[in-house]
Amino acid sequence: MDSSNRFYIPKTEDIYIGYEAYMAIPHANGFGRVTVSSENIGDLFKRTPNNQLYVGRLFVEYLTKEQIEDAGWIFGHEFGDTLNFETFDIWNNKVWGGFLSYNTKTKILKIQLKTGKATVDGPELVTKFEGLCPSINEFRKIFKLIK
Repeated sequence: MDSSNRFYIPKTEDIYIGYEAYMAIPHANGFGRVTVSSENIGDLFKRTPNNQLYVGRLFVEYLTKEQIEDAGWIFGHEFGDTLNFETFDIWNNKVWGGFLSYNTKTKILKIQLKTGKATVDGPELVTKFEGLCPSINEFRKIFKLIK
């Protein structure tokens, strides 16, 4: 598992119940997928010699095209480092929808959703989020906030 390009070590304060990550499994010499729960959260942290808490064996995968598609977004095209998506029925004003772009290098996510109004060029859009989104964990939190 190449953690330099696809994975990062999360900050202790970012971890919560339901957080998805991969855990190093020393005795198996590999990695396994883990979802943080009240039962396993204590096993995921370690203490430094000066007794500070830190994440011990967790790695988080950077947000991927496939994860965005699994959330219901349809891939449109790639321009440079930016992946562009839309919802299935963007032009139907009666359904939820919009556009999403994700820069795989900077990890900046931009979500524009329909307002329900139409313009000459199509549906009116409003930017609901534009900011850092390194993983599926933040992606899910963002959608809970904007929907």
